[in-house]
Amino acid sequence: MTVTRHIDPLVSFEMLLLELFQGVFQNDAARRQFGFSQISQVTTSDGLLSWYLWFSEKPGAYSLTVTEGQVVSESDNVSGNQQDTDILEGRLAIRYFPDMEDEMFDSLSCYEQIFRMGPSFDANGTPSFEGGRTMHDGFFVAGYMNILIHSSKADVDFFCSAPDRWRDYRLDGLTLTNDKGESRRVLSPGAVDRDFPGWDISFFILDKIISSFCFVFGQAPRCVGAASRPFVHYEIDSKQTVRTVKDPDITECAFGVSFSNHAGENLLKKRYGSFAERFDSPDYSVIGMWKDPDGIPARWKRPEWWTIRTTHFHADPDYVCSCYADV
Repeated sequence: MTVTRHIDPLVSFEMLLLELFQGVFQNDAARRQFGFSQISQVTTSDGLLSWYLWFSEKPGAYSLTVTEGQVVSESDNVSGNQQDTDILEGRLAIRYFPDMEDEMFDSLSCYEQIFRMGPSFDANGTPSFEGGRTMHDGFFVAGYMNILIHSSKADVDFFCSAPDRWRDYRLDGLTLTNDKGESRRVLSPGAVDRDFPGWDISFFILDKIISSFCFVFGQAPRCVGAASRPFVHYEIDSKQTVRTVKDPDITECAFGVSFSNHAGENLLKKRYGSFAERFDSPDYSVIGMWKDPDGIPARWKRPEWWTIRTTHFHADPDYVCSCYADV
C-alpha cells in the first residue's frame, strides 16, 4: 500500500504563529519586553487567518493576514541520495490601522481615512467583523512577510518586503460628496493622495516576530540578509485607472532572517545557499549577508536577536525560580 502525505500549509503557518503568540502572551515579562499589548484572531471572508495585534509603542493596531500558502519541493542530495524535500511557503499581508490622532493617519489616502473614520471600525481601532470583510484589499497595506518552513517549525526563514513609501498621485485631483450632496475638492490635480511609510511599519512587526521566535524556540539567527531595488509610485485618474511609474526616489527593501536547528555542516551550507537564493534576482541589489549582528547596518541591527535565547523571563512578578539560589 502506498501512503500519500497530505500537507496543509495554511494549518502549518497557523500552528507556528499560534505557538509564537501563545509563548509570548503566556509569559508576562517576555510580553512586556517585546512590547505586545493585546491580540485577537479573526477569519477573513475567504476563510483565511488574520491576527490583530496591539503594541505598547504604537497608538494604532496591526494585522497579519495569511494571503496564500503552498508546498514547494526542493532537491536534496546532501546525503548522496537524490530526493525531494517539502518546504512550506506562506505569504502574509502586513497592515497598520493608525489611530485617528496618530501622525501616520495623514499619510493614508483620502478613501482610507474616510473608511477608518466610519462605522466599519470598532472601538479597538480595528475593522469590525463586517468592516473587515468589505474592506478593499489594498487598504492599509504596509508590506508583506513570507515565511518558509523547512524540515520543522524550528527550521524557518522569514522575509519581509516593503517600499520606503507607498505613494499615490491624483492626476485629476479629487472631489468628494458628503451625505447632504455637497461637493468639495480635497485634492488639487497632481497632488499626493497616499504617502504611507511601508518599510518602517513592516520592519517594526518583523522585529517583534523574530524576537518571539528567538524566545519561543531558544535560537539565534543563523544568517541575516538584505537587498533593495528601485520602486514605483502610482498615478490615479478620475476614472480610477491606476498607472505604475518608476520612481528613483522610492526604494523597496527585502530583508530576511534564517533559523536552523541543523548541526551538520553540509545541511547548514545547503540552508545558507537556499536562503541566499531569495536575494539572487536581477531586479535586486544585494546589500549584505551577515551571520552575526556586528556588520549589519544600524537601521536593521537588532543585537538582542542573538541574546534573547539566553535571557531569562519570569512568567509572573511573584515567580521564584532556579535563577535565585541560597548562598
